[in-house]
Amino acid sequence: MATVVACAVAIVRFRSTPKSAESVHSPTPAGGTRWIWWMGWITGTLVWMTMLNYYFISDDFPHLHTARVGGLSELWQLLRHGQAGAFLRPLGFASIFADYAVWGPWPAGFHLTNLVLHLTSAGAVYALVRQLDGNVHQAAATSSIFVAMPIQVETVAWMGARFDLLALCLGAWSVVLYVWSGKRSSRIGYAAALALYVLAMLSKEVAFTLPIILFAVDLCVLRVWRPLRLLGTVAAGAIVFGYRFLILGGLAGYINQGTPEAAQVSWKIFPTLLIRAPAQTWIGLNWTQPPQLEAVVLASILIGFVVVLIHQARLKSPALRLTAFGAIWMITTLLPGHFLAAISPSLTNSRVLYLPSVGMAIMLGQFLWGISVRLLRMMFFGGVIALYGVGVLHNLAAWRWTANLSRDTLETIKRLAPSPPPNAHFVFSDLPDTERGVFFLRVGLSESLGLVYGRDDLTAIRDTEITPGSARPENAIRMKWSKETQTMALVSGDP
Repeated sequence: MATVVACAVAIVRFRSTPKSAESVHSPTPAGGTRWIWWMGWITGTLVWMTMLNYYFISDDFPHLHTARVGGLSELWQLLRHGQAGAFLRPLGFASIFADYAVWGPWPAGFHLTNLVLHLTSAGAVYALVRQLDGNVHQAAATSSIFVAMPIQVETVAWMGARFDLLALCLGAWSVVLYVWSGKRSSRIGYAAALALYVLAMLSKEVAFTLPIILFAVDLCVLRVWRPLRLLGTVAAGAIVFGYRFLILGGLAGYINQGTPEAAQVSWKIFPTLLIRAPAQTWIGLNWTQPPQLEAVVLASILIGFVVVLIHQARLKSPALRLTAFGAIWMITTLLPGHFLAAISPSLTNSRVLYLPSVGMAIMLGQFLWGISVRLLRMMFFGGVIALYGVGVLHNLAAWRWTANLSRDTLETIKRLAPSPPPNAHFVFSDLPDTERGVFFLRVGLSESLGLVYGRDDLTAIRDTEITPGSARPENAIRMKWSKETQTMALVSGDP
């Protein structure tokens, strides 16, 4: 509802705006106000640093196990056969393997890498707005908004979402180099843009959408037509796609009833892409994290702030084009993950909105800079950054809770069964998949026990995975999860 209202306000407001080639942007602020446009970087970094001591989550454990026992040999297999015949993301795994080589099983090291990648992506947002003729402070404000957005918590706080971080970081800098090389007719810059594009595609499949974004940059923002340069990016994408198609034996990805979910399109995609996903990208609060009243109040104030901001903005032709580009970026990067884009109130799987958040940040940056009164502009900016900062802390609380719960649960298991017999088989009952919207030992049960016990002979499953008529596992240790106390209890087995 808030998104529909905001869009209606924008349409009514901008229809009455005279389309002039003259920019509405005010002169570069002078004096002591320059630092304020970097406030999002400063406060955002400080807020994100609170996640450094969080424990590992769910999919992290298989990645750590692979890094420990596989390393370079596993990376070679990923290049030849992909990941489980479904994905081709070798660069994302290479970064995790490199982290493990440096940090070992120390969570803070992996979270620090995620934070550095997030800030590097924000640097690309800054450079892109500058290349598209925004002044230095407008670029700083836009990148500050990107740094502080609450919807990014799953991606930044979770080592398992490293693939999305790399895809955006490399893809955004590829766009920056594409624009920069075009303005300077630099072949080296263009070659570097293509190289980063290839690396982004080898990080996650969403980067295949980059030619559409470059097409929008040329025609919507810069008003130029450079078919050969665009053709080069399309050719690079086609080569990598062909390689992926060959080694995976088809489109692959997530499969539902024998068909890739990315290829399953229905009318429901339109309200998801045009209303629900933008709403989550803009507001991005975890409604299942207590206290719920905090999310209600925070969302209400944020909605009011942004709707008034849109109403007060005065955008002329150049700013309108950049706003349209932000919308194109957001919708385009949603397309590959459209089947996951109907994000629930718990924000589970919200990592698919990480790349679209760049488009939302660009749009909000243009609305902000459309306010001609500098003091009012600074007030709106400070308000949005403060609200987003509180939103990030609110969402991070769910990750802190579940990370601590994962660590405490594994320690409890080890306390209940301190010396399992060789090849022991753990069977868990009533274990939830998620807690407060965060994956909770959803996968990687065996690998998580291997990390805690320092052994590779232990296996673990949920009792729901046992098929009827299957043989009773030997050396079974059965444990039951209590939903009321959120603790594990030993049911049977020889500890």
